[in-house]
Amino acid sequence: MVNPATVREQRLRKTKAQLIDEIDTLEQRATAIEVNDRSGAPMRPKARDRYLANQELADLARFPSENPSPVLRVMPDGTVLYANDAAIAVNGLLKGRNKSTLARDLAGICAEASRTAEAQETEFESGGRVFAFSIAPIADETYINIYGRDVTDGHNTRLALEAANEASAAAEARLKAIIDNSPATICLKDAKGRYQLVNKHFTELHGMTADAMLGKTAHELFPKEIADPFRAHDRRVLRTGVAEEREQVVTTPGGPRTFNEIKFPISANGEQSTVNAIGLIATDIT
Repeated sequence: MVNPATVREQRLRKTKAQLIDEIDTLEQRATAIEVNDRSGAPMRPKARDRYLANQELADLARFPSENPSPVLRVMPDGTVLYANDAAIAVNGLLKGRNKSTLARDLAGICAEASRTAEAQETEFESGGRVFAFSIAPIADETYINIYGRDVTDGHNTRLALEAANEASAAAEARLKAIIDNSPATICLKDAKGRYQLVNKHFTELHGMTADAMLGKTAHELFPKEIADPFRAHDRRVLRTGVAEEREQVVTTPGGPRTFNEIKFPISANGEQSTVNAIGLIATDIT
């Protein structure tokens, strides 16, 4: 019975040998091109075509080593066949005395990519830097190519944005808790009279849910005889940019209620010329 470990070792030696032969061949071509170029000897058209083709191969051979981003070729178990200088410089990426083994987490992803024959994407943190790695198994080959790029700036920006969003959500939750527990009725409308915020007392007063009210105008929620005075008052505050306090009788499902209300303009930058919303705080004085 054939020993699987022996077969794997033979395949590994063969793959390494193939890679070394490829590099040697390209280096020999590059050397021949440089010698011919220094000699200054004229070349026939076909020879020039071959020169250009060989030059392109030589340039291509230097590409992985000159690439400022990590480039690697590994076996499915994480054994490193090739790593350019940028990959070697990533602290913790390569393990072992001779840096011949990929970091365990990445080696596991390589094994999965080889098993499924599907490319994988992952991130790797090293010394305050974050790298995104594309792990690409090659069809009909025993090796896997890995291409990396430094995404630290984008990663930090994303973390900062997530932190800002979390802080904003927390602040909004605190504000909502304060507003919902206020004994006053509170609402916010945009310049077109659509409700943008309603507190719990406001919805209970009118026998509706917040979802049913938000985005709607008074004319979409109340009879015309109730909605018309609301909208007229809104327009006056929008036009003058001045807060107004008054007593107002409001018809509710439980009967008419008298409120002392203050309606005030809201602007994005505090300037009267940019008023774009209206706030209302009303206290039941029935």
